[in-house]
Amino acid sequence: GGQVYRVTYCFSSRRSSARFLLYLCALLGSCIATYADGAPEPRVVHAIDTYPHVLWNESWGGAEAQADSWSIYSGSTVALTGDIEGPGWRLRSTGGYGRYHYAKLLRGLAGPEDTRLTGQKYFSTLLLGHQFQRQRLTIKAFAGLTSDRHIIDPRDPMQSAGGMVYGGKAALEAWLALANAQWLAGNLSWASTLQTYNFSARGGMAVLDDLDLGLEARWQRNRHHRAGRIGGFATWRIGDAGLTAAAGATGQRARPLGPYGRISLFLRF
Repeated sequence: GGQVYRVTYCFSSRRSSARFLLYLCALLGSCIATYADGAPEPRVVHAIDTYPHVLWNESWGGAEAQADSWSIYSGSTVALTGDIEGPGWRLRSTGGYGRYHYAKLLRGLAGPEDTRLTGQKYFSTLLLGHQFQRQRLTIKAFAGLTSDRHIIDPRDPMQSAGGMVYGGKAALEAWLALANAQWLAGNLSWASTLQTYNFSARGGMAVLDDLDLGLEARWQRNRHHRAGRIGGFATWRIGDAGLTAAAGATGQRARPLGPYGRISLFLRF
């Protein structure tokens, strides 16, 4: 720390004045020696140091594949009020592309023929929602617009998914933090396009400070098919970012089980 010197002196004579000058020189030399020995300079505090780091955006992207389909996707959620981890209004946008295959009997020149069809799918959503926080429970509710476009080759006359369709979508998400670094999460959504219902659940625990392991399950249904999956996942967190890899078994009605894999990245800033 610094040193405080108090000087009390009365100018009574020339001799005393000379003594005072000698004392002042000695005091000045002591101060110079003190700072020459490496005493720390006062720290300059910038205004930016006083502001907390607020996270207002969460973005993600990934890919998944199974025996007869694959897709890529991305999305972003923006905190319109507050920060991304606390309560407040949210704006979410997502989009992606995928390809899928299936076999079907189609009428040909010689009658019904077993034909392999290839479909392409483009999808996007724009949702407005609110995040609620109550102790260890987080709930998010969203509603908005969705669009789907399917291109099927060759044309399937019985498939109503062909072309571009628009509709509404609603989603409900919940996250519950449990004891011993364990957690549960569940998502439920409905879209008027093809009357699509989707439910997923996950449960995991932190086995290390930056690594979570757990199980996941998903069930989906629309006008044309039903599908489900169950598997395991691992999430590796790096600061405000993370990487998730998952794998397991998936199946559809009247089809045998097959493997699936998924990998995704997320970033908060």
